[in-house]
Amino acid sequence: MKNLVKIVLVLCLSLGLAACKKQTKQSGDDMMMDENLAAPTTVDVTVEDTAPVVVDVQNTEVALRQVNFALDRYNLSDTAKKILADNAQLIKAKGSNANVTVEGHCDERGTIAYNIALGDKRATEVRKYYGRLGLNTANITTVSYGEEKPLCFEQTESCYSKNRRAETLVSVK
Repeated sequence: MKNLVKIVLVLCLSLGLAACKKQTKQSGDDMMMDENLAAPTTVDVTVEDTAPVVVDVQNTEVALRQVNFALDRYNLSDTAKKILADNAQLIKAKGSNANVTVEGHCDERGTIAYNIALGDKRATEVRKYYGRLGLNTANITTVSYGEEKPLCFEQTESCYSKNRRAETLVSVK
């Protein structure tokens, strides 16, 4: 049943994002955006032999681009700051109705307590940076998962670097 719910949510997100995508028309060197496209607020999804499920796309949580960190660090690199600036523009476009959650994550090295504290510092640093970019930090919550939600499970530096991250999730009230 949990897998069915996950499939439905992924399908709804995919359909919702596809419906929200703006169409572009190429005219010489200029790109023009069609601003008159309206995004639907609900999506009907049928999975296997079940009845259609209606999901309110406006209340769906969407993950923005994540930022990564060096080993045992929580300071933001120049690359991370650029990613967060792009994320901030997307959040601002949602208006004051946007609720933002920043999740701090770590690789598996270190104690559980250390990784929870480091994940919290990473999430807090991203929250502070969003504030410096003009976002209302009262609408931004932070949570640390430490090493509990890895993206990669191999015990290699390449894999560890993927797990040292902060993720930004946005939902609209």
